[in-house]
Amino acid sequence: MITFKRILFPVDFSAESRAVAPSVKAMARRFGAPIVVMHVVDLPPTWFGSPEAASWAAVINADGLREAGQVGLNRFIEQEFAGEQ
Repeated sequence: MITFKRILFPVDFSAESRAVAPSVKAMARRFGAPIVVMHVVDLPPTWFGSPEAASWAAVINADGLREAGQVGLNRFIEQEFAGEQ
């Protein structure tokens, strides 16, 4: 029999992520597994080694992007997993 010790649920805050949340909750209940909800902050491609990266660093607030991602993740968890342990 398959068992799960932990369930990783990556989310992008889309309608599709919200639609699958009830199935993830049901699976976690079925196996008695905790859910780890994850969101990845998407930095602009110019930050990945291009010569222009230094100039974009002054324009793009990476800390602000991370903070907004954390706020969105907290909101997603509150809305989709209210009452879950």
